[in-house]
Amino acid sequence: MDDVMYKQYYKDICDKTGGEPSIYWDAIFSDNDNWQAITGDYDTKVKWIYCRFYKSIYVPVKGMIDCRNGEYSLDAKVPFEHIALICCVLLLQGCDALGGFVIGKGYKAGKGNDKQAFNQYCQQYLLKDAKTKDINKCTLAGKLYTGFRNSLAHGLFVRDGTLAAPNEDYLAWKEGNRIVISLEKLLEVFKTSKDRYFADLLEQNSEKKTNFEKAFKTYMEHIEAKA
Repeated sequence: MDDVMYKQYYKDICDKTGGEPSIYWDAIFSDNDNWQAITGDYDTKVKWIYCRFYKSIYVPVKGMIDCRNGEYSLDAKVPFEHIALICCVLLLQGCDALGGFVIGKGYKAGKGNDKQAFNQYCQQYLLKDAKTKDINKCTLAGKLYTGFRNSLAHGLFVRDGTLAAPNEDYLAWKEGNRIVISLEKLLEVFKTSKDRYFADLLEQNSEKKTNFEKAFKTYMEHIEAKA
């Protein structure tokens, strides 16, 4: 049913706009989008948002599950726009969670997002050796939190810039007033920063160990409460 609905909705959008509209949503809309045709018609707006959720969340998650079940091969090339949003928000939420260990707070049920934890992890680990262009790392940490992590988690869109395919040199750079993030570079610096943090925990650094133990305790409290 989902596939039939998606194909019909996407055809309706193409008919309405006179071309294939970009499902990928960022601060600057593609020149190929007939934006007025989308925003000026209620049914088209509904169908466009449906297609965004279908392609940005359902397709990549279903692909991973099907691969797990042996029903799908990852040899097929997946379009960048299908995976960009969900991959970015997962990586940045990972920074959120790791930041809780870094500052010693862990997970607090019922509490909102902790910008301090995210920024601390980004500045101390994620962005430490990352190459950027025309944007300082303190500003970038804040933009990653509000304009990428939060807007993706709560609205499935990038508020302060856009995501790009591979860039060999930079994690982030500016194009006009917007920030561009290389998704593959973000994955690379996430892995290296994560590895560095856990390596630090096994060295003799009392503050990092103490904060880790404090955060770990909050996780155990939640686990024991469910037992």
